[in-house]
Amino acid sequence: MLSLLLSASICKADIQYDGATGTVTVTANEEWTADEWYSIFSDIKNFTKAVLKGTYTAIPREAFSGAINMTEIDIQAPIVNISAYAFAQCNSLKTFTLPDSVQIVGYAAFSSCENLESFYWKNTNRYFGEYCFYNCPKLATFDHAEGDQTQPIEGKKFVYSNFTFQSCIALKTCNLHPSVRFIAPHLFDGCSSLATFTLPENVTIINDFSFSACGLTTFDASQIATINQFGFAGCLKLHTIKLSDKLRYIGPHAFETCIELQTVEGITNNNDFTIDDSVFEGALSLVSFHVPECMTKIPDYVFHNAQKLASVNIPIGVTYIGKYAFLNTSITEIYLQGNVTTIREGAFGALRNLKKITVTETNFNFKSVNNLLMTKDGKIIVAYPQDLHETKITIPDGAEYIGQYCYSYASSATEVVFPKSVIDIGLHAFAGCKSIQSITLPEHVETISDYAFQGCTGLIEINIQAKSICLGAFENCKSLKRVTFPAQLELIGNEAFRNCASLNEVNLQNCVNLTYLGNATFIFCSGLKKVTLPDKIRVIPNQCFFYCSNLQSFTFPPNVRRIRDHAFSYCKNLKSITLPEGLTNLGTKAFHNTALTHITVPANVSFIPNGVFSDIPTLETAEFKGVLRSFSANVFANDARLTKIQFWDDVKNFDKLALEGTRILNSILYCGQVAVEGTFVEDHTRIGSRITVQVGSDYPIETFGGVKVEKTVGICIPHRTPQPTPLASATPKPDNSKNKKLYIAIGVSAGVIILAVVAAAFIVKCCMVKRGWVKKETLTESLLTQTV
Repeated sequence: MLSLLLSASICKADIQYDGATGTVTVTANEEWTADEWYSIFSDIKNFTKAVLKGTYTAIPREAFSGAINMTEIDIQAPIVNISAYAFAQCNSLKTFTLPDSVQIVGYAAFSSCENLESFYWKNTNRYFGEYCFYNCPKLATFDHAEGDQTQPIEGKKFVYSNFTFQSCIALKTCNLHPSVRFIAPHLFDGCSSLATFTLPENVTIINDFSFSACGLTTFDASQIATINQFGFAGCLKLHTIKLSDKLRYIGPHAFETCIELQTVEGITNNNDFTIDDSVFEGALSLVSFHVPECMTKIPDYVFHNAQKLASVNIPIGVTYIGKYAFLNTSITEIYLQGNVTTIREGAFGALRNLKKITVTETNFNFKSVNNLLMTKDGKIIVAYPQDLHETKITIPDGAEYIGQYCYSYASSATEVVFPKSVIDIGLHAFAGCKSIQSITLPEHVETISDYAFQGCTGLIEINIQAKSICLGAFENCKSLKRVTFPAQLELIGNEAFRNCASLNEVNLQNCVNLTYLGNATFIFCSGLKKVTLPDKIRVIPNQCFFYCSNLQSFTFPPNVRRIRDHAFSYCKNLKSITLPEGLTNLGTKAFHNTALTHITVPANVSFIPNGVFSDIPTLETAEFKGVLRSFSANVFANDARLTKIQFWDDVKNFDKLALEGTRILNSILYCGQVAVEGTFVEDHTRIGSRITVQVGSDYPIETFGGVKVEKTVGICIPHRTPQPTPLASATPKPDNSKNKKLYIAIGVSAGVIILAVVAAAFIVKCCMVKRGWVKKETLTESLLTQTV
């Protein structure tokens, strides 16, 4: 059936829809706006073919976007411009050939066409916009239309814009117009099936990420002068690349993680040649590389983690060897000539096959003594031949700094002798020295740097003499049982003793200057049973004792104010703690999955976070002494034995899931005067046990969380807790701002009257603090003025 569709744009076009064939035909002689086009086609559904006729020259933005049933486009009009997103998400379109008239294919014009398999262009099609075919996962062929006799438009350049084919993961055949002069950034980024590609003859530049993460196996770049950053990064199958003396520059990370790259051909001693940082970083299969004699700088990270690199030259003109330049390679020999003035940290670190180090006598900055690379003054140890298989490492007298990765993975060493001169031990300096069993550090050491002894799995005992123990310094020292800490210690960094599973005691009591513990300091120390911290510690950091599964008790330093997230999570044998009275903050899941039976939260804590006491199968009772501004969800989730919760003061807000997971909870004591509304207790009783809520007689309403309360006179005078010993000068004034009513039962007997008189006299001598009676002389000025 043939029907005519009328619209507001009827004056511009004749639109017909044949329901029998699913064909929509547009005949127009004027240009359309996107809104005009949409006003008509928004009502046309399920068409499978579009025929465009007339004299108009542009397909508007998003014209057929989302036409998921359209399988064919017949362009008979003289279309010059296909606008942005014109055919985006046309998921039934499988093939398309551009007509001669089209010059411009706009931004994302065919993006996300899920079933588009082939696309053919002609000589007149000169411009493809950014993301033109982005995320067309089945596009396998992009090629010149067979038999095309058209001629390129004079004076117009052929352009394939940034990201044109990005993420076209099926693209195998791609032929660009021969007049193209450069490969745009990200042009083939992520085209993982593109195994071969021939550059148009005029191309001299490969831009940022042009071929990153492609499936290329070999590549002829002999005509290229510039390869910019990440040009071929992540080409996991690329094993050979051919370069030439035309090449002037290779940018940062150009061949990073090209893990199969074995051969780099054609680099000559061009006087204009420069390599930037990290060019071959992670090129795991690269065996050798010839550094051109023109180079004066070996860049940072240039061969970092090129694990099979065994042969590389350092030209006579080189003055600078960059940070981690040869770290974790397989080079066997270092030969430094006279011009080298700078060797950055870790440049020759973790060289497990290094046998020999030679420095010429003409070098005034470095020397080699017994195969040990040092600064000329002997104060800095730079590199050590780890393939010498020495069992005893003796660091020369006068050495002050042991360089990064210097002795790392010296797996034969069982003993290290330090001179008194050593001040700093560099990052990863002894990492992976798995046979060392005991270490005694000299008394003047100031810093044990990040991961300095990481993975020393044979280390049993260490006597530390340092002010700072940094990030991961002893991580994965799984046999470490005894650590002696110095009085001068000031800092222990994040994860410093991570996974030291044999460590059973940590005594920091004498570290009077220690004020800081890093996050996860003792995480996964599963054998740790006893910890003693110094008084100056104010924060127990995130995950500090996470999964210390044998820790049974813990005494908090008196000045602790904050216990951070997961601080004691999974301390499955932690049965008893007393939180310090000065505590102000508890972190999320701070005591998750412990073995506590009772918990008392001090009065200065005002916020109870999510899951702080969750998954404690042994917890039976909990009490909160202070005013709480918020009580979060899942605080006691899955605490199967919890039966009673006591609140000695106001709770201003309960989350609706505050009691989630407390299935046998049957008693709540609430001594606040702030009414607790809502239905969170009532809702809980529907899935758990019946809960009795007791309140003081001055509680303002008859329900608590939707459950009827039991009011009891005198129930809200809490048990007295011992007060700190008073200071001699402390004479605080009574705080009458929160005086509460004193309930005195007056009987008819004379004895009761006498008790009333005694109570009145007692008032004169006492001051009321919050809800409890506290003797005036037991209050101290330090307690009242204590801050966090």
